[in-house]
Amino acid sequence: MKLNLLLLVMGSLSLASRYAIDKSCDNTDKITLRDGAIRAMEEAHDLADNAFQIMTNHAADDKVQAMFKLIFGEDDYDNKFNAVRDTFAAVREFDPVPSQFRPQDDGWIKMPRSRFHVAWRAAGGIRVSKAPYTRHTPYANEIDLCPWYTSQMAAGGWAKIDAAMVEKAKSEEFIKALRDSQAPIDGLQTFGCAMLHEAGLEDAMVGDASAHYATSEILVWSLGHWVNENGEIISL
Repeated sequence: MKLNLLLLVMGSLSLASRYAIDKSCDNTDKITLRDGAIRAMEEAHDLADNAFQIMTNHAADDKVQAMFKLIFGEDDYDNKFNAVRDTFAAVREFDPVPSQFRPQDDGWIKMPRSRFHVAWRAAGGIRVSKAPYTRHTPYANEIDLCPWYTSQMAAGGWAKIDAAMVEKAKSEEFIKALRDSQAPIDGLQTFGCAMLHEAGLEDAMVGDASAHYATSEILVWSLGHWVNENGEIISL
């Protein structure tokens, strides 16, 4: 399965948190994957910074609390809120500019680092149990990028969540195109959101959907909107 995947490697280093991109992610005539990965890491950094700022400075706002309680529930809310804010604080320390080294280069391998467990993903995007696929590696952490997913993101121009995308997600045409089980907020999916999730949110949240909702809802709030219990995006 791993041979069908594209690889991006991240590391937690002593002076700064950096990441390195494997040569399998180099740009080609068919897909500008390296450019897309860098753009996604830039967005992930910005999303984490934005979320941390809002969770620090606007934690008492009624709309902010309402959105987070939809994600976390009422039970043990403060501890969950603080744990996720701490995760955002850690992710925002990543340098969005990739290392000049490849993951296999001695210059990268010899850097001091913390080691994290590695969670492999199936090539078809199917979620698999971590336990049989978790191991220590010479790298701090690895993220495998599924070709079908990166191709989809490339076809969309490596989109980022911005005011224009939020307005589009509110449109009748956009909402009609959603699957039956989807809400408008579900449509705000970008490569940067995926990178932020893989970079640290997964273990801090209650399931994949929670991680996605957290990043999207916080950014939507900062763009002058909030998300109600039906996943609808509403102007503040």
